[in-house]
Amino acid sequence: MKADIPTHVAISFTEQDDEIAQVISKRLNDYGVTTYYYKDKTSENWGRELEDLTIEKYSQAELVLLILSEAFFKKKWTRKELEIALKEHEKGKRYILPLTVGEIDLDLIPKGMVTQNWTNNSKFICKLIIRRLISGKDSKGEAKGYDDKSTNKAKEKEGKVDQMIKNNGKVGEQINITHLGTFNQKES
Repeated sequence: MKADIPTHVAISFTEQDDEIAQVISKRLNDYGVTTYYYKDKTSENWGRELEDLTIEKYSQAELVLLILSEAFFKKKWTRKELEIALKEHEKGKRYILPLTVGEIDLDLIPKGMVTQNWTNNSKFICKLIIRRLISGKDSKGEAKGYDDKSTNKAKEKEGKVDQMIKNNGKVGEQINITHLGTFNQKES
């Protein structure tokens, strides 16, 4: 029986933004970060109740990446995904990472939430996501009960992340993210 591998990042997006979601998911996977990108899980998801599946996947993921475009707010299902992600965020369980695509109404984003803009910059976005995973912060930006020793180890790993990103994921070593376990860098 296969052991469940924890999901580091769940990705919410509309079909119009699938190419962005796909490139980010692939790059993160190449760096050894597990993602929930529903198109990669077609057989696993088949026959499941969609809302229950989304709640399960978002509650298991360490981070939820919301790819926010004008289309995102027009679609019923992505608005539901946003609602689910916000509920988990309010519980202090999940960290929401809003990535804006094009011009959007910022009033639709929770007030005060910092965003990143998509400018065809997957390498930079993935670097930020990996740094967030390493930091071990909760949705309020506070350390999740880790001691100073763990925090110092996380800071040391940031240099390795920079090197990994610079070399397009070609690092012949493992990076141990204290609160997530060990993930391997895949060779390209």
